[in-house]
Amino acid sequence: GRKSELAEFEAGKACPLTASAYLKRIMKYGGCSPCCVVVGLMYLQRLKQRMPTVCLTSGNMQRLLLTSVMVAAKFLDDLYYSNKHWARIGGLNLQEVNTLELKLLFLLSFSVGVSRDEYQEYLQGLVGAANIAPPPRALAADLEMEVEAIAPPVQRGQDANGSIPGWQPGARM
Repeated sequence: GRKSELAEFEAGKACPLTASAYLKRIMKYGGCSPCCVVVGLMYLQRLKQRMPTVCLTSGNMQRLLLTSVMVAAKFLDDLYYSNKHWARIGGLNLQEVNTLELKLLFLLSFSVGVSRDEYQEYLQGLVGAANIAPPPRALAADLEMEVEAIAPPVQRGQDANGSIPGWQPGARM
């Protein structure tokens, strides 16, 4: 397989989930708004523009997707989970998530802002590429920080014991 220049994001082995399945997992347990996934993907595109030889591989996909969506959630959402929770979602340890977050922010030169026009253009590109209608919550209104009734973050995506089902905290993929 092709190796990436992002050594910190490389895993010992490939993620057993497809990118789509992994994003669904992040959405289910991350408690973030749908626009965070779109903006997280925008961050990865920015990274590619800054480092053209970088590629998404089976070895770095898990960490890049998790970190980019986590950073987007922190930037966009009023309520978001701690890095410890995100580590549990991704099967990583807290130190890894902290390191990856900082590395991604530096690689992006802390450029995490997204304009409404930029978001709409990127979303339309995704919709066009997938040839589907956009889900209602993935529209620019998400960027307007609409107030909505949501469950407190400590309850979203967790079972009655506060754990994330089917995932071993700290387990490497």
